[in-house]
Amino acid sequence: MSIKRIVLGGLTAVGGLLVCALSVLVVSAMVTHFPGEGRTDGGVKQDRAIYLPMRDGVKVAVDVWLPQSYRPGQRLPTLLRSTRYWRAPHFTWVARGLYGLGLLPVPPIPTDVRLPTAAGYAVVLLDSRGTGASEGTSPILFAPEEVRDIHDLADWIVAQSWSNGKIGAVGVSYNGHMAEFAASVDHPAIKAVAPLYDFFDLAAQGALPGGVRTEKFIKDWSSLTVRLDADDFCRDQPMSCLWTRAIFLSGVKPVDADRGGRRLAQIVAGRHNNVPWDAMKTARFRDDPYDHTPWPIADRSPYAQKAAVQSGGAAMFLWNGWLDSGNVDGAFNRYHAFSNPQMVMVGALSHGGLHDTDPFAETDRPSNPLPDDQMKEIIAFFDRYLKDGPPRPITSEIRYSTLGVRGYRRTQQWPPAGLTPRTLYFADAGQLVDSAPAQETNVRYTVDYSTSTGEQNRWRTSFGGGDVVYPDRRAEDRKLLTFTSAPFSRDTEITGPPVVTLEVASSRDDGAFFVYLEDVAPDGRVTYITEAILRGLDRKLSDPATAPYRPVGPWHSLLRADASPLPVGQRTEVVMGLFSTSVVIRKGHRLRVAVAGEDTPEFARIPATGPAPVWTFALGGATPSKLEAPMRAWDGR
Repeated sequence: MSIKRIVLGGLTAVGGLLVCALSVLVVSAMVTHFPGEGRTDGGVKQDRAIYLPMRDGVKVAVDVWLPQSYRPGQRLPTLLRSTRYWRAPHFTWVARGLYGLGLLPVPPIPTDVRLPTAAGYAVVLLDSRGTGASEGTSPILFAPEEVRDIHDLADWIVAQSWSNGKIGAVGVSYNGHMAEFAASVDHPAIKAVAPLYDFFDLAAQGALPGGVRTEKFIKDWSSLTVRLDADDFCRDQPMSCLWTRAIFLSGVKPVDADRGGRRLAQIVAGRHNNVPWDAMKTARFRDDPYDHTPWPIADRSPYAQKAAVQSGGAAMFLWNGWLDSGNVDGAFNRYHAFSNPQMVMVGALSHGGLHDTDPFAETDRPSNPLPDDQMKEIIAFFDRYLKDGPPRPITSEIRYSTLGVRGYRRTQQWPPAGLTPRTLYFADAGQLVDSAPAQETNVRYTVDYSTSTGEQNRWRTSFGGGDVVYPDRRAEDRKLLTFTSAPFSRDTEITGPPVVTLEVASSRDDGAFFVYLEDVAPDGRVTYITEAILRGLDRKLSDPATAPYRPVGPWHSLLRADASPLPVGQRTEVVMGLFSTSVVIRKGHRLRVAVAGEDTPEFARIPATGPAPVWTFALGGATPSKLEAPMRAWDGR
C-alpha cells in the first residue's frame, strides 16, 4: 500500500471521527436543557425572560426565576437584582452540547439565584436601562431614570399572582449601589436591602480617594462597560477571548420572545451610552459634573440619598472587606449616618467576597465565610422581613474580623470601645518612637514615580473581584521614606482609623501623598496593613460637622472651593486618615509607616509633568510628624 493511500485513509478516518463528534455535539445541544429552562413542580416555567414597559415606554429586559417547588397559588417573597453587567449571558450551542455531554461544568445558576430560590424566594433580574438587552440610554452612573425603573418593576412584581407583596433588593458593587438606591424609591413593598461591597462615597472611596484619581480602575472599568453595552465583550481583547466567544458565550441573553436576537441587535445598534472614562477623566472634585450632565459625581453616591433611604425605612445588610478599595470606611459612614436598621459585616474579603485577603494568612485560603455561607446569612436576614408573618427586626450592629485572627467580633459603635489612642513620632534614622524628639531635624525625600503596591492590591479587586495579595514589601520600601518602631513587647491590637500627620515642605505646588501602615516581622518580612491617600491640593481640613455624613477620620471635603496649592518651600501640615483596619501586631514585630508619592499604575501621576517633588519633613520639635492609632493589648479573643 502506498504512503499516499495510507495518508488519505488516515485523513478520511479523522474526518469521519470529527463528523461523528460534531453530530453528537449537535444532537446533545438540541436535547439539552440548562438549569432554569424546565418547569417547576407545578408546571410553570421556572425562568422566564421578558420585556417590561416602564412609565415612559422604555422596555427593560427581566428574568423571573421561581423555585423548583413552586405551584400556582403560592405567594412568594421576591429578591430583586438590577445590573448593568448583563442579567444573564447567552451560551452558544457548542457550550450547550458540551454541557449535555458532561464535558462542561457550566452554566451554574448564580449563587444569588440558586440559594434564594431553594429557600422559597422568587428572584427577578433586571438589565438596567441602556444596558444588556434593555432599551434606553445610560447617561450617567445610577441615572435617576434607571433608579425609578426599580419603582416601576416593584409595581409589576406585587401585581403578580406569585408575589406575597414583599420585596428585597440585593447586589454586589454596581448592583449593590442599585440595591441601596432601591431603598430610596419610596415603594412600600421594598422592606429590606443588601448592598454588598459597594461605595458609599463614589468620590472619596472610589474614583478620587483623597482627591487622587484611580486611573487604572476607571479606564479598565470603562472599557468593560463599553464592551458589554456593545454586546461584544471581546472587542479589543486578546485572541484567546475570541475562543471564549465562539465556544462558550455569544453575548447577553435575549428575552424569550426574541429567539433569533433580532430585537436585541437593533437595540444594541442604536445604543448611545456615555463612555465613563471620557466622562470622568476631567473630573477633579466632588462637586464637578459628570461629563455634560447636570449631576455632580457626589449626587450619584448612596450617601446623597440619605433622606429618601431613611424615609423608606428599609432594613440593610452589608458585607465589606478591609482591603476592598476604599469602601470599608463607607460601611462605618453609613452605619453612623442612616437611621435604618443595619447589620454591617466587615471581614478579610475581596470585592464580592470570593477570596480571603488576610495578609497574615496563607495565600488562597478559602474566604471566611465561604460565598455560599455569606448568601445564606443574607437570606436569613431577608427572611426576617419578607417571609409571611410579622417582621422580626434586627438590632443594628457591626460584626468585624481582625487581620491575623480567625473569627468575628461585635460592636455597636466604630471604633469599638476600650481602645486608647497611642502616638508614635517620626524620628532620625527612620525611627518611630513614643516621645517626640525635643530637637527638630529634617529629612528629605524625592518622589519616586516607579513605586507600586503590586498587581493584586486593594484597588485591583474592585475590577472583577480578584484576590488581594500584597508581596513582601521590604524591597519596595527601599524606594520609600520609612519610619519603624521598636519591637512590640506584647501582642497589640489596632482597631479603627489610624491618622498620620506630616509636617512637610514641598518643591512643587501639588503632589500625591501615599502613606502605608505595615508590619515588620522579626525575619524582616514587611506586610501591608492599610493606607491613606491625599492630594496636596486637597489637604485642607474641613469641619466634620459640614460633612454629608459622619467621617471616621479627618475630613477633607474634596470640594473645588476648598482646594489650595501647596506653598512651595514652606512647611505645611498634611493630616491623613488611613482606611480603617483591625489587626494584631504580634510580640516581637515592629510597626512601620512608609511614605510615597505614587502608586503606579493605579493612580494618576501628580504633578502630571515636570520634575518629581522633593519633600522635606520635620521630625521632632514643637510640631512633629506623627502616627496616631487606636490600640489595646490583645486579649486573645
